[in-house]
Amino acid sequence: MKIEITGDKVSLDITGTYTAEELSKLIQQIGGARGQIAQDPPTPEGVEMEAVLRPSWYTEFNPLVGMHQLCFHNNLGWQAFLLSPQDGASLIHFLAAQLRQLCDAKDAIAAAEAAHSNSGNPNDGPGSGLVH
Repeated sequence: MKIEITGDKVSLDITGTYTAEELSKLIQQIGGARGQIAQDPPTPEGVEMEAVLRPSWYTEFNPLVGMHQLCFHNNLGWQAFLLSPQDGASLIHFLAAQLRQLCDAKDAIAAAEAAHSNSGNPNDGPGSGLVH
């Protein structure tokens, strides 16, 4: 296996047979090479990504370093992130705000469904052709 970086290009010679563990190491090395040449946008808008539905995750807190967050990607394996205490607090605040929005949305949906089912109009059911 050979990885060379020249300017903004990476040359790879990875011919061979690899175990899952060896592939994980190779992915990390290729990711390191990408990191040296990439000029990623400040936000992921417009970037194609493969999302993982309900990934496994693990987190632990170290008061000296911060929050160590790991997420498991089916194709890439464990991906680790180290967040400072301030960034960890910001993430927790953001996730709590999203949770409140989700709960508010669920409450609104439940209220709308209750109002709909209590309307007493027999034409107000599913398939009635009315926009609700």
